[in-house]
Amino acid sequence: TVMASERPNISIRFYNPKRYLYTYNLQAAKLYTETTIYRISAPYILEDYDRVVVTDSDLVFERDAAELFHTQMGNNLIAAVIDDCTIGRMAGASPGRLEYYTDDLKLKEPYRYINTGVMVWNLKEFRRTYSESQTMEFASSRRFLIQEQDILNIMAEGRIEYLDRRWDTYVFGGDYNRVYGFT
Repeated sequence: TVMASERPNISIRFYNPKRYLYTYNLQAAKLYTETTIYRISAPYILEDYDRVVVTDSDLVFERDAAELFHTQMGNNLIAAVIDDCTIGRMAGASPGRLEYYTDDLKLKEPYRYINTGVMVWNLKEFRRTYSESQTMEFASSRRFLIQEQDILNIMAEGRIEYLDRRWDTYVFGGDYNRVYGFT
């Protein structure tokens, strides 16, 4: 907490959701660990909050991330950026990926798929829409390809506020290069 000691508007607390989620059969996909699913418990762990900004830990912000907190969301459940890399996979970089999202996950608008690396959660509206048991039972219902990202794209479909791509942009390398033909 030394990092935030001189900032009166920042509070850092640590919470281990593993104990909280032990009753659910959360299934991690091959490339992920169970911890990637933990963020779907945010609305219920942070029950005293109406809104929260959630980010991955491997980000560099070039402007104040607090701006995200003021995103106009209406009754949308989350705000996030379209996932260009996953869209590229659907468009042919990974054969069968479009069918996974349309036939298997039943997304109506797969090319509106979002990345969960930077999100604004309308926690109050999410809790009003989905109970904790509905959320966790759905998350436990199967093994998803991209863990909480698939789960949230399904649960929030039609109720997503789309953020400017500058908030969550991939760096070159790995899948990004393959999707965009840079290899």
